[in-house]
Amino acid sequence: MQKRLNEFDKLNIQVKVVSFAPPESVQSYIEQFDWKFEIFSDPQREVYKLFGLGRAKPWKIFHPRTIIKFVKLLTQGAKIQKTKEDEFQMGGDFLIDAEGRLCYIFQSETPDDRPTVEELLTVCRSIMKGGLGK
Repeated sequence: MQKRLNEFDKLNIQVKVVSFAPPESVQSYIEQFDWKFEIFSDPQREVYKLFGLGRAKPWKIFHPRTIIKFVKLLTQGAKIQKTKEDEFQMGGDFLIDAEGRLCYIFQSETPDDRPTVEELLTVCRSIMKGGLGK
């Protein structure tokens, strides 16, 4: 997302991220990864509840696709650290238009289940042209 943030900027799209991590952890992530988008901390998970983002069962967390993704990351030299946050909390991606209408909903079913940046940009372009995404 960070690498293609300028494409969202060109579409006049603001990227906002909500994390259930406490504010000090969010700040640490911002500094560690030099994130350029705005990130909000929601440790009580009010926004998560509002968007219907629940917690996954263990077999969803340790799904073969997720394990394969982690193995690929490890073979590419990534360092996987034990998270301090709730690994069972599922995330999602949502697009809200200028009028405040929710026009795209993606609720993750496993940790690796996310739309690509290209998919999000395609939906954004569609919304900008007057169409609605998923």
